[in-house]
Amino acid sequence: MSGQQRVLLALLSGVAVLAAACSRVGDLPPPKPADYRRVVVLGPSTTETLLALDLGPRVVGVSDWCPRSTLPAAQRIGGLGNPNLELLTRLGPDLVLAQGQNPTLASWCESMGVPFKGYSTDSWEGWAAEVLSLGELFSCRDRAVELLQDKRRQLHDLRGNLPGDWNPPTVLLVVSRSPGRIAGLLAAGPPSFLSELLAAAGGRNALAEADQAYLDLNGETVLALDPDFIFELQPAEAGSITVWQRDHPELRAVRTGRVVPFREEFITHPGPKMTETARLFQSALLGNR
Repeated sequence: MSGQQRVLLALLSGVAVLAAACSRVGDLPPPKPADYRRVVVLGPSTTETLLALDLGPRVVGVSDWCPRSTLPAAQRIGGLGNPNLELLTRLGPDLVLAQGQNPTLASWCESMGVPFKGYSTDSWEGWAAEVLSLGELFSCRDRAVELLQDKRRQLHDLRGNLPGDWNPPTVLLVVSRSPGRIAGLLAAGPPSFLSELLAAAGGRNALAEADQAYLDLNGETVLALDPDFIFELQPAEAGSITVWQRDHPELRAVRTGRVVPFREEFITHPGPKMTETARLFQSALLGNR
């Protein structure tokens, strides 16, 4: 697995590269509900959730992984694995939120007396728990419950778009791969939120027997799976379909023109845009993308 894939896997699973060491820092007490006004967030999905809860004006700092279109005025302070503590100090946050439990960040918060909360979100129910937690922290529980009800309804309604005789096709969810070639594949397995969204859209994960959220695959494994569809979930390079045609023309998904690149940055974020991800998946399955 490449270094880039390790970082992406950490972001997807909500577990920082150094998370295992967190216990050596000591468990920080959970933040108490307060009128937080200078919030720093390391994790695009949590940032998007705060925006969905109408809390965007309170965010003063975000990670480098946060899309530029999201809170463009907020200070970029690095990633979860390498936060810029000098910038963080200058921002003077009154709350730090993150995806994962980074010991360096937790130590800084402990030394500065800044409340810290880390989430490890990689499922629909995990995100629901995060939303309710944020609702409690920011004293906006009613808005949090309303958001969850709305998103659950949107996800449920997708089923009504499928024909009565629908037979779920198999889909390989490619999270990342080596540029310009079909190698170094990282795919989403059944325990991941991406697989949950695929099932809600009417598809079936080609890695149905796997018990890992994310797996490294080689070309031989992909050939053995021979999925009906291949979804490329990274902001795909322009020639992604051509690359599959060149390297694996024998695959069913390639022969039938069902290699589908997704360029939306939020696709791999377990946040409020998961329903939009599921809708995009379904549109591709129905041949409308």
